Amino acid sequence: MKLLISVIILTFVAVGVFGKTWDASNFPNPTKRGECIVEKNAYLCDPDMLISPSGREKVVKALNALEKNSRNQSANSFCDKKGVTAAIAAGKEFKGTQKDLDGIASDLYKKWKLDSECEKSFVLVRSGTSGDAKYAVEAGKEIPMTKREIQKLFKKKSPSLLESVLKVIEAVEKKAQEPKGAKKGLLSKILG
Repeated sequence: MKLLISVIILTFVAVGVFGKTWDASNFPNPTKRGECIVEKNAYLCDPDMLISPSGREKVVKALNALEKNSRNQSANSFCDKKGVTAAIAAGKEFKGTQKDLDGIASDLYKKWKLDSECEKSFVLVRSGTSGDAKYAVEAGKEIPMTKREIQKLFKKKSPSLLESVLKVIEAVEKKAQEPKGAKKGLLSKILG
């Protein structure tokens, strides 16, 4: 009996210390109520709590503002009017290499179906903590920045995951507010 209790305790300690390894099949879905820690309606999933509670609140506000502030009310069609929807997936460890993480981001984008009608959405995935972090992005074809631009911006060194996420959301929002056809400006200044 003591051996069984010791094994159970050791299992809980090992899971707590080493955490869970994530992939597209076991990562919580922020589009389903109750699967992620965030209480408000936003597509942020941070099951390993890499972002502080106050930081998560800031991300939730930024995600909601992105959708609202990137709308084009003067457009004619629903999709042209619709704002950009984004989801954030942050975990201590996702399975595999950078290429695998890119595949996971793609799988989560398809699985979560943030905006399959207009394709004005993207998913940011971060695996790891500050020193060993890997990043991946999957995006619809109608967002105002390319997948590569978002990934480059997301990978730029920032002091924290929170700052990286907020920086990307702000850049996409500002790019969405630029007149159609604008190629230079904020984005080239940010990306250097």
